[in-house]
Amino acid sequence: MSEDIPQDADQRAAQAKANVIQHPSVGRKTLAWGALQQRGAPPGRDWVIDHWVGMGHVTLLAGRGGIGKSILAQQMASAIATTPTWWCLTT
Repeated sequence: MSEDIPQDADQRAAQAKANVIQHPSVGRKTLAWGALQQRGAPPGRDWVIDHWVGMGHVTLLAGRGGIGKSILAQQMASAIATTPTWWCLTT
């Protein structure tokens, strides 16, 4: 027999236990919502485009291929670099 295949029940159990992947939430503490409420409102954000693209934050532009994501990103970058407003949005 191959060395990959367990020989007895104990080896099969050990193999099964070794292959178990725990969910990331296992072992985490629950949030203390009361403590979070006492901290107050979160700090304000700086926006590149108001309430759409945050300054210093990763932004994802996603969609099916061929629908204009690249041209939109290029237009946004050009407008942000050259003008204070873009599509009636403040930058």
